[in-house]
Amino acid sequence: MGFLLQPFIWAVPLLYSYDLVINIGLAGSFSMDLVPGSLVEVVSDEFGDLGAEDHENYLDVFSLGFADKDEPPFKNGHLVPFPAEIEPLKISKVRGTTVNTVHGNDQSIADFKRRSSAEIETMEGAAVFYACNVMQIPSLQIRAISNAVEARNRSVWKVPEALQALTVFFELHWKEITSAYS
Repeated sequence: MGFLLQPFIWAVPLLYSYDLVINIGLAGSFSMDLVPGSLVEVVSDEFGDLGAEDHENYLDVFSLGFADKDEPPFKNGHLVPFPAEIEPLKISKVRGTTVNTVHGNDQSIADFKRRSSAEIETMEGAAVFYACNVMQIPSLQIRAISNAVEARNRSVWKVPEALQALTVFFELHWKEITSAYS
């Protein structure tokens, strides 16, 4: 039995077995309803920029034929985690996207919103869900919103507040989340 907090999943998956992987971090929000400092549970994720550009068009790995959007570990092109054996958390459930370059200009944000229904963006969530799904390990992704996804303006980011929200949440709920695996 063990717990694994991302990002160490790539270093040790063959050495140990895990009952639950918990991915904790910050996120930017595409939704005006998710303000900095709010907490969310990501219930599906996607690789938001894994693909190719074809002139003005974006082609994802599914349309390129490199993966089947309905073949495990995917469900309709999304990664839905194996469910953790815990009581439902009383925080907002959201759709996430994982990107290699976070959005920071109006045109790329508008282009992305046209092709995705993601409510938040991160830089590693889909990779963790992918690895856990392949290894059939339940996983949980909890994020605190640090900023709106908008033209880059770090002066309005609320990183300390978001980190504090995560800290308080896990101080209150760690035993509740992990008790099923004790």
